[in-house]
Amino acid sequence: MIFVATSAAALMLALPQGTPSVPLSFSGLSLSAAESQALLESPDVAVARARLAGADAVLRQQRGALGPAIVAGYTENPQAAPAGNSATISQHSSTVGLQTVLGNLIAYSPRVAAAAREYQAARSDELNAERVERIKLAGLYYAALKARATVNARDEALRLAMEEEQAAQKRFSAGDAPRVDVVRASVVVARATADAVNAKAASDNATDSLRIETGVGRAAFARTSSRADVGEVASAVDRSQRVAPAPTTPPGGAAATIASPSTGSSSFESNDAADEAAVEAAVQAALLQRPEVASASRGVAAAQASLNVARRATVPSLTLGAGYARGVDSGQKVSGPTVNAQLEFPLTAAASSGILASRAGLAEARARLAGAQRDVSVEVGSAVRNLRAASLAVAASTKARQQAQQELNATQLGYRNGASSSLERASAQATYADARLAELSAIYDEALARAVAALEIGR
Repeated sequence: MIFVATSAAALMLALPQGTPSVPLSFSGLSLSAAESQALLESPDVAVARARLAGADAVLRQQRGALGPAIVAGYTENPQAAPAGNSATISQHSSTVGLQTVLGNLIAYSPRVAAAAREYQAARSDELNAERVERIKLAGLYYAALKARATVNARDEALRLAMEEEQAAQKRFSAGDAPRVDVVRASVVVARATADAVNAKAASDNATDSLRIETGVGRAAFARTSSRADVGEVASAVDRSQRVAPAPTTPPGGAAATIASPSTGSSSFESNDAADEAAVEAAVQAALLQRPEVASASRGVAAAQASLNVARRATVPSLTLGAGYARGVDSGQKVSGPTVNAQLEFPLTAAASSGILASRAGLAEARARLAGAQRDVSVEVGSAVRNLRAASLAVAASTKARQQAQQELNATQLGYRNGASSSLERASAQATYADARLAELSAIYDEALARAVAALEIGR
């Protein structure tokens, strides 16, 4: 944490004077609080901790394996009657004692040593999982901030492009500029619109990945700060409850409320609430269809069954035997039923340690299920948002291409009638070609996004 704080302070000092402020932290969730929360929510860390608990249980089991067991036995066999009596009587006896297996004495030390090494390895794996999670969280944290800053930059570029389009329209209306200038400006607006909606989708994906990784509410990411409050240790959940939900920039940025200067109406409006509802519906559908989630669910069921078996292993073992014997005893033929019963009750903690190991296995299986569900949520959410952004980009690029085509047709007609110059015709052709290429790119990007979304959902 000291290194992170020092690096953040150095970054703040390194910013040149006059540089616009950039978001370096979320007002509702500091980096340190996000790391602490991520360690609690991470399935990978949970798996590593479950393995450590299992290794500890196995080590306890091996250490407690050396010990006696109380044994109680009962035996009944046919026996010849005393001299002068040809009848067959039954001989029965009961025993109580202690027993152990000699092989346990020989294998005890190597088994304990092997279990101790497994425990040490699991401990190292757990520490490494925490380190990897902290690194991953830092990447997600600053990726979300960078995406948020990119949205602001794209919104600014879109605003400038729209102002340029309005200026071109005014100049054309005043007769100071050709119509092709308006078309060029419209093409620039279309490109800026596509860039803005793609940036918004990327920002939503990055923020949602961070939200899922930390498990905190959306309100924690509503505002950003130009200060890196890495020393803050307040609870992420408590902080998110104290944050005002109204962000400085409207959710979705300028791309969410674009109004075409030429029409005065919104052509590319985005409804964040409806979009997130669609994302949630797609995620729920994918959770029911994705095979890795089904596999992880079956793993949980298998681990639960193993735990039930381990619990039943604590019941003392009872061995029963019965049969019929024929033979000679004391010179007399004897025959009759035989019965053997033996009850064994171990005095070691091996059975209880086995339960602990099974519980650790169940915790690991549940963590793997949570990890699979988290991965599906992130992948499907990203795919659906990318598809939405691609659709908006197609709409913007198609509109720009239509305007460019209309201007090209008018310019070509004017050129044939002598009203337009060859330079104006060439400029209109170049503008149309650029708009057409942008539209083709957007169409194929949407087709790819649609295919990926369908595959991610599992259809």
